[in-house]
Amino acid sequence: MELTPAAVLAFGSTVLYYNFHDISAKIDFSSFRAFKNSLRKDLLSTSELIIIGFCIALLITNALLLHPDVLIIISLIAALSLLYSVPLIPFKGKWIRIREILYFKLSVVAFCWALMAVLLPVFEAGIGLREHILYIQLIAVGLFIFALCIPFEIRDVNLEKSRGLRTIPIVHGIRVARMSAVLALFLSVALYFYLYRINIISVYFFFSFLISALLSMLMISYSNNKPSDFYCKFYIDGLMIFQFLLVLLSLNFR
Repeated sequence: MELTPAAVLAFGSTVLYYNFHDISAKIDFSSFRAFKNSLRKDLLSTSELIIIGFCIALLITNALLLHPDVLIIISLIAALSLLYSVPLIPFKGKWIRIREILYFKLSVVAFCWALMAVLLPVFEAGIGLREHILYIQLIAVGLFIFALCIPFEIRDVNLEKSRGLRTIPIVHGIRVARMSAVLALFLSVALYFYLYRINIISVYFFFSFLISALLSMLMISYSNNKPSDFYCKFYIDGLMIFQFLLVLLSLNFR
């Protein structure tokens, strides 16, 4: 394993975006005056300012070391992230965010994570993959992330209702939301099985993903209808780390 400039950039940009998204929720975009007045408030603590400053320094220093193709992907992710948090999309005489668009919301989140997890390391390493293999991996990772987003959507049902937003659990119910997550995981496993069958990944790699997907199905299917922040952030988010460790372990087998 090697800590590459792209890996450092991915880490720094992720931390920076989480802080930016939190700030954007506190800003009033209804008018220029409201926007200006909300900026005058103390939006960030000293520790948050230090973290943001550190992340910006990481981004600047590592961006200079990256291939232009990697910078293009980072720029695309940054643009989508901005549109997700800030109302810059004109719709029916008003400005909205991506997160306010039913179905598109989770698709964009999953797509951004897939770009970061698949394309960044491939382009940085200069690995040549057939286009359809690359697309399959993007879709498979995106489906996995989509499924992990569902418990967060279920957790935020009351909050999103109060904001007048429409999400999958609100529109279709919690049961359908869980079923969509399980279906996404099933399709993701099927795509990885196809990659195994055509000898793109090893049997150990496939089973590492299968184990993490099955555990994800169980945790999503049998979670509480009002999952806690701890459950979502520790157990559900932890599934990504768990999958990474399993995949890393699988690489030691031949």
